[in-house]
Amino acid sequence: MPTESEWEQAAQRMIDLTESGNLTWQVNAEIKSQRENVEGDVYMALVQGRFIAVYEYKSQFYDEDIDGWNPRNEVAIEFIDLSGVLQYRWPAVPGRWRLLDAIRCVVSGARDFLKQFLTQPAGTG
Repeated sequence: MPTESEWEQAAQRMIDLTESGNLTWQVNAEIKSQRENVEGDVYMALVQGRFIAVYEYKSQFYDEDIDGWNPRNEVAIEFIDLSGVLQYRWPAVPGRWRLLDAIRCVVSGARDFLKQFLTQPAGTG
């Protein structure tokens, strides 16, 4: 069984590939419709012949401080089949949030916007 450290390394590698432009993510509305409590888009990429989905979702957790349930946001990284059916959910490694942020930054065009915007002469826009 792979260790959590190996899953974290895999997440970091996908971050690096995403930021360098060597891994392309697509928004997938069909997968989003198959999941509950999704916040934002579901992103899908093909990595070494495997489909991977990454998305943010809202879940409930028991808070002992208030002796009740509270919502919190989480990030899922999943192996899926072509129709979006879950095959395996990765462990909740720390890099999952950084991966989602890297994907959103690239897919939204934020990185390219900043690169162009910050190199324009003052007074243009």
